[in-house]
Amino acid sequence: MNDTIIVRGRTFQLHRDPKSGNWRVRKRTKEINLDKTTGTSDLAEARKWARTIAEEHLGNAFRLAQGAHTLEEVAQAYLSFPKAVRPYVAEANVQQLRSIVRKVYDKELNDLTARSVTYRIWEDYAAFRHGGKMDLSTPRRENVGITSAIRAAASLFAKALDCRYEAAGIRLDFANLRRIPSLPVLKVRKCPVSEDTLAAMKAAWKNLKEADILLYRTIGLALFAGLRSSEIQAARRSWVVTDGTNVRVIVKDRPEEGFFSKGGTKEDAWLAGIVLDDEFAEHLLDLDGKLVDIGDASADWFFGHKANAWVRQFIPKELDGKGLHRLRGLYADAVKARFESQLLASRAGVDAARIALGHGSSAVTLQHYLTS
Repeated sequence: MNDTIIVRGRTFQLHRDPKSGNWRVRKRTKEINLDKTTGTSDLAEARKWARTIAEEHLGNAFRLAQGAHTLEEVAQAYLSFPKAVRPYVAEANVQQLRSIVRKVYDKELNDLTARSVTYRIWEDYAAFRHGGKMDLSTPRRENVGITSAIRAAASLFAKALDCRYEAAGIRLDFANLRRIPSLPVLKVRKCPVSEDTLAAMKAAWKNLKEADILLYRTIGLALFAGLRSSEIQAARRSWVVTDGTNVRVIVKDRPEEGFFSKGGTKEDAWLAGIVLDDEFAEHLLDLDGKLVDIGDASADWFFGHKANAWVRQFIPKELDGKGLHRLRGLYADAVKARFESQLLASRAGVDAARIALGHGSSAVTLQHYLTS
């Protein structure tokens, strides 16, 4: 049993499903690909519902022909797709695109059609970050960050998503947006921090406790607990635990707080976030709520400028461009030095057991034989 409706001079077929009895509306042409069930067996209701769907589809088809989908519609479609990445990664990719569009065009995603944007947006963004002119012949340290931002934003236009965009009614040519400029990166050796510089940094950090308590906690969490800026911003007192000997800041996925760890640190990792400074550890145990509450201040400004500027008093940008993140490396050095003798003794013991048992690999000894 069939029926038809006419919308804007176009005929749409209604077919009744013999099993469910519900009506479906269908039309397949070069411009229109519509096949939806109405969810009702009543013909009058089905005709009304199908007319509404057909109107929406024809409007969308016209906009497709004109290339009128905005980048905001593309972004929302991207966020709705099932993807391998975690939801917060997809959100971050969209935010990177927003940031790039604002810097290059001084507009929002709603103000630009997807067809009006080409691969030049990535070159223009690189030029903006370089001060107005892109020089592909000169290696730059900041090109790492620029390329990372571009790749995150360009992931909205990944080839693997083309069929999903088409299913969502967005059939546009994103091939141009996959052309990412190759930005040469300055290869520099990591500059070691001298003992004198480290001592001066620690002395200045202690003075921050009276002068700027938020910066004191920020630097302390990076230098003595090895936290990233995103982890420092999210960290709360409930993350700080102690077994009576060591104080640790446990970093793990906390969906209930909207936080997902970058490294996926396990709670039972015995060196995870161990606080190396005893006085600072006691300070953290005395806190309540968020460890670093910057209030209404911009996180980009606080972590990206204020904290980085403080670190660069001791480690200039010309020597190491990482700023606050460089303290995470210093923390790793300190943990290594603190536990190195224990680890070496443990390795020596395992190796002795391996030799005694005649194993070619210590992995076999560890996995199948050692009980402690």
